[in-house]
Amino acid sequence: MDEGICYVSQWLPDLTTDSAGNRAVREGIRMFDESTFQVLIALNISIFAAVIAHAMGRWACVTGMLLLLSFGNLPISIASPWLPSSTALTALQGVPFGYTAVVAVLLTILSRPQSRLELHLRRWSYALLVLIAVYGAYGMVKNGSVASLIYLRMLASPFLMTMIGAWAALDVTRETMLKTIKINGLIAAALVLTEAFAPQAYLETINYPTFHSLKSGDDFFDAKSVIFARERRLFNMREFENVKFYKPAGPTFNYPSGSYICYMGVFASICLGNYISAIITFAALAALSTKSGLAMCVLSLAALLPFPPRAGPRWWMALTVCGLYVAGSFVYLSSGKDLHSYSLKSSIRQIPSNPLGQGLGYGGSSTVERKINWEDDMIIGESGVAIALNMMGLASVALYLYYFMMVRLAIRRNNPFVDRVGFAIGFIGLIVIGNSVLQELAVGPYGLGFIFLMLANSECAPAKAIAALVPRPAMPMYAGVMGPPPDWPLRDEPFPRPSEAERSHV
Repeated sequence: MDEGICYVSQWLPDLTTDSAGNRAVREGIRMFDESTFQVLIALNISIFAAVIAHAMGRWACVTGMLLLLSFGNLPISIASPWLPSSTALTALQGVPFGYTAVVAVLLTILSRPQSRLELHLRRWSYALLVLIAVYGAYGMVKNGSVASLIYLRMLASPFLMTMIGAWAALDVTRETMLKTIKINGLIAAALVLTEAFAPQAYLETINYPTFHSLKSGDDFFDAKSVIFARERRLFNMREFENVKFYKPAGPTFNYPSGSYICYMGVFASICLGNYISAIITFAALAALSTKSGLAMCVLSLAALLPFPPRAGPRWWMALTVCGLYVAGSFVYLSSGKDLHSYSLKSSIRQIPSNPLGQGLGYGGSSTVERKINWEDDMIIGESGVAIALNMMGLASVALYLYYFMMVRLAIRRNNPFVDRVGFAIGFIGLIVIGNSVLQELAVGPYGLGFIFLMLANSECAPAKAIAALVPRPAMPMYAGVMGPPPDWPLRDEPFPRPSEAERSHV
């Protein structure tokens, strides 16, 4: 297998060896950007909170969230005797159930204290939220701009989404509960659409060197990855004539892309009755797919502005999002970088390639792999790029705040679209998201299949027996947007395990 895609499942049998490549894989798992998955989980948690609060009361909702938190940590307790290395433990700890449940509990407690106990809990909750913010600020100062985007996204995504459910959980009327499902369903459907269709339009705006413009033996590192898109939560690696395209399962830079804003803007605008804004946003999406690039991203951001223009919090929030994103984009471009690709030359270290097919050493012995130590080398050398990425990260956070404001306004307005059509769309969106979450749990990097495959590498007989029962996904699930090469290896082909002598060569 000298060419093709290196699958996660192909790496797993050798993850426990202490090679440089495997250490990079483990580091990638630890720094995995799970913000999208967090949002999906948070949406479901918010609906779960509203339903429990409506049926059983406030403290039943808090109890339910705490039980969910316990559920999130349960797999670690069950699997701890079988863990072959720290890798599996790291993957298990990354499941975002616990974090989002904590936020939901805190927000439920924070809202309307009615007793002395609740007042004390409220004070402690505020203290804990301050500690979270301080931890995020510490990460930004210590690790630089790349880490700041991760911390901002990790704090913003579940926090703002669960805020909707916790707020609705306090008003336990049937009408509010249904509206929460409708609104969350609309956002969920927008996220699903973004996952399904936006990557293609997004890829068409990318303007960095393609496979065919590179010569054999060239080294080219691109943190976005050519096969970024539907499989961005997987380890992406493509080899073309010994040219390496490698994206570790580490952070993806969290500025809002034009496609993302288009889909979210359409749903939010329709919910609010801003049909002109929705039309403008659809036009921006159509233009974006024709390689118009940055100008269409700006247009799609402008579609978020209330129409007709009215001064107020929504207007200033939308201007903030637009200003941060546009300013960051131009600072980025003025640094001599393409908007969608960047090089971290100062952070790159060379490690020998491993011809035996282990870890990141996949490939021929004459090639050189490049890896980034995401823990030690977070800081980008060019100050302009660092400033730009921070601006875009702040724009991403401001965008979440803006959508939260619009969701609350849509619920208050009792918009006919939300009442009649929104529930149907939201229900479909929830079904699709439910399937996505189940699929993620089954085959994703944090999924049960991923964990069982790791455990199968240990000498634990029960783990091997369980892993044998887990079906492996079909090959098209991991197909890149650009399509597989002609000699793409079949998933069911046996992956040869190296001998002990070959292992000692690493």
